[in-house]
Amino acid sequence: MKNKSVRFITLTAAFLALLIVFQSLSASLGQMVTGSLVNFGLVAATLLAGWKSGIVIALLSPFFAKLFGIGPIYPILPVVALGNATLVAVYAVVMNRSFNKTLRWVISVIVAAALKYAVLTVGVVKLVLPLVSVPAPQVTKLAAMFGTTQFFTAFIGGAVAFIAVPLIQKAVKR
Repeated sequence: MKNKSVRFITLTAAFLALLIVFQSLSASLGQMVTGSLVNFGLVAATLLAGWKSGIVIALLSPFFAKLFGIGPIYPILPVVALGNATLVAVYAVVMNRSFNKTLRWVISVIVAAALKYAVLTVGVVKLVLPLVSVPAPQVTKLAAMFGTTQFFTAFIGGAVAFIAVPLIQKAVKR
């Protein structure tokens, strides 16, 4: 039991550190790059360290993004955490099924991206933004950030993980 706890803490800390590096180094490159890297990190953490690790990282990552000045306004952060957790949950559930591995990946990439997009669009655009007092131009910008861009960054992150995670698993076994 003790070894499992140490492994969980170590892997979660390592993947969280990697995600912080992704966020800090790519902040100037824009949402498509940063978001795709973050989503890749969430998927990789989930598949390599386990779903619990993925959830912890999913919930913490938007708050670290805010610390680096690339996160949205505070009322949106919990919705982003929920969207990230949704992405992680889909990968954890679908990838643990016992059907064709490539089909699992395809389903995971598409469904996770679609559900994260839905959670963020409904949560941010329909629920949070109407309740907060922000200037109209910022509402427009935030609505765009949490619209279809979220689908594409989740899709790209999952597609990169489709290639990278099996290579990482193979390298670790050596």
